[in-house]
Amino acid sequence: MAKALRVLALAAVVATMLMVPVVANAQTGRAVTIPLSAANSGGDRASGVNGSAVLTDLGGGRTRVDIRVTVGPGGSASMPNHIHTGRCPDVGAVTYPLNAVTSGVGQTEVNASLTDLLAGTFAINLHRSATESGVYVSCGNVVAGASALPATGSPITAAVPLIASATLALAGFALRRRG
Repeated sequence: MAKALRVLALAAVVATMLMVPVVANAQTGRAVTIPLSAANSGGDRASGVNGSAVLTDLGGGRTRVDIRVTVGPGGSASMPNHIHTGRCPDVGAVTYPLNAVTSGVGQTEVNASLTDLLAGTFAINLHRSATESGVYVSCGNVVAGASALPATGSPITAAVPLIASATLALAGFALRRRG
């Protein structure tokens, strides 16, 4: 009986160790879409630059920022953009520089978790061009209430903790009935 309990305890430890990576990576792949709305801080007409930024949790304290915008008459082929402190339309200092949006598309990985970005007070701001960086053409607030996309992952991976727990419960029940 003591040997059976040791085997059951070892199985419990192994099952727990197998579950840790699944639980730790549960948020990896989570994404939030931030709407980007046309703005123009340097003129009397709206820029026409609208779109969205998708922030995807990469794990390890990193987030990918994918930007897609329609380039209106106030935009240019290459638009610098950043994650700033503050809220639109009065953003503050640059916190995370992003790769320029070229022909309406840009992608950057930043050293910040999605959780930290959503917990802070940040906005994504696009500028007309490198030479007209004081003219804001599009802006979107990074907020927790933005549209969250479901986390991706295999249903098998998600079921591992449940399967391991059920297996251990059945093994314990069988050993108890044997003893």
